[in-house]
Amino acid sequence: MAFSTRDKEVLRRLAAEYMEFALLPVQKEKIELWKALNRGKMVRPMVLIDQLPWNELNINDELTLQVEDPFWRGFEDGLRKQIYQWRHFPVDMVLDPYLTVPLAAGFSGYGLSPHVDILNYDRTSGVNAQHFENLIRDMDDICKIKDIVITHDKAESARIMQEAECIFDGVAPVVASHGFQFHIGVWDYLTQVMGVENIYIDLIDRPEFLHAAMRRVTDATIAGIKCANELKLHDDIINTCHCSHIFTDELLPDCGAGKGSTVNTIAPSVIVIPDNLCSGFIKNTGDVTLEVLLKVIAIEDPFVVTILTVVDTDRSSVLIIHVEEEFAVIFLGKNNRTIQQVCMKNTADSFACSYAAIVVCVCSC
Repeated sequence: MAFSTRDKEVLRRLAAEYMEFALLPVQKEKIELWKALNRGKMVRPMVLIDQLPWNELNINDELTLQVEDPFWRGFEDGLRKQIYQWRHFPVDMVLDPYLTVPLAAGFSGYGLSPHVDILNYDRTSGVNAQHFENLIRDMDDICKIKDIVITHDKAESARIMQEAECIFDGVAPVVASHGFQFHIGVWDYLTQVMGVENIYIDLIDRPEFLHAAMRRVTDATIAGIKCANELKLHDDIINTCHCSHIFTDELLPDCGAGKGSTVNTIAPSVIVIPDNLCSGFIKNTGDVTLEVLLKVIAIEDPFVVTILTVVDTDRSSVLIIHVEEEFAVIFLGKNNRTIQQVCMKNTADSFACSYAAIVVCVCSC
């Protein structure tokens, strides 16, 4: 491979140091504390330090980049920052016991880039005072906002992973990223292409115009999510979302290992849904049969449903089922029965259970 020996040595040295920290027993201890917090049974308040002024923290060249290859220089930057944070202010951060390698995936954006005047510009900082030009002045301008398009160069991703395995062989395990973590900050984007003050004024003077602009940005974002669904490019193994660790027994059992449950898991079993089930919405807390419960999913033809896992909390339960290529997540309000008792029945026969059910999410797998 055309990769410099010096770059490889730098990356291997950093990876070895990273793994020394990532394999400490305290990592699993912190994961359990985060799980407790995320299931609503906090042992103690959890602390993460994020949004850091990295341009002010490079003491003793700990953050100075040495790798020349553009792709791996970016990878080096991420490694150095994680190591630096663990050394100096780890608090409750968790390091995965492997290195995650980015895919060669593309994100088009909205097709309209903000026009920005930067004030008090500091070349060492990524945070500056900014003034945004209003690019969305009328209905015609709204059409400039395009659907997000996701692309994936599988051959290039394979090449990068092969290179990663060569670089880190014997030092650290490598795992390919699963794709993108969507930031659903549609207001953030709109303020950048319109300006905050202009949006405040339009909220009063032209609410219908602002609704139309928000509808276009929302639709464009949903189009990107659907595109990522089709390509299976959602980063569901990442352990952090918006400055907080997201470890849960239900979705992220151990160090970003992926979806699945380590507790309350029952063996998969099948239920055949009857024909012509209509959509429904269960509003009462009376007796609900399994057949009625499954009507909420609005499936027209017979399908095989697999109950994947059950999640219990103090006030409610969650039933996660798999229908062909779809996942459905159903919240079940508790009364006198436990969710495990209902699920272990696992039969299409009608049986009574005191639940109120509502589908909160149905998304492509």
